[in-house]
Amino acid sequence: MSQTDPTSGSWKDDDERVLHYTFWMLAEQKGTLAVLVLVAVVIGITLWRTTGNPFLGIASVALLMLSIWRSFVPAHFEINPNGIVRWTFGKKKFIPWEEIRSYQILKSGILLFPHSNSFPLEPFRGFFLPVPDLVMEDVKKRFQVRGCVNTDD
Repeated sequence: MSQTDPTSGSWKDDDERVLHYTFWMLAEQKGTLAVLVLVAVVIGITLWRTTGNPFLGIASVALLMLSIWRSFVPAHFEINPNGIVRWTFGKKKFIPWEEIRSYQILKSGILLFPHSNSFPLEPFRGFFLPVPDLVMEDVKKRFQVRGCVNTDD
């Protein structure tokens, strides 16, 4: 099923309408982000003091901040009949429902898997969908409607 616009489509039932939400780690999970930044700063200071090279300490902090850049910007999500769309800075990533076979509910979101059977390295092949508490029940319902398997069961 190929469509030119993955954000188009409509649900059969009014309860399953297209769901839009924004997730911004800076606003939603301040404590987690503070720990990540603190760890990066401690690593930078440790490298600076150990090597005596301030450039190495600053460069390490900059590289660590670069690796978690998605935490500092809001991401917009849309769950629609065709799949899940994520966009940040105008760049869209589309995951069709056909690519999601199973999922695992975590404290801060849902981990999506491309296979229904699990194996130890499965989380590295998955896609993490951050979900605020306010819309978690609506998102779970959409996965159940699509027939995805919950690996927690």
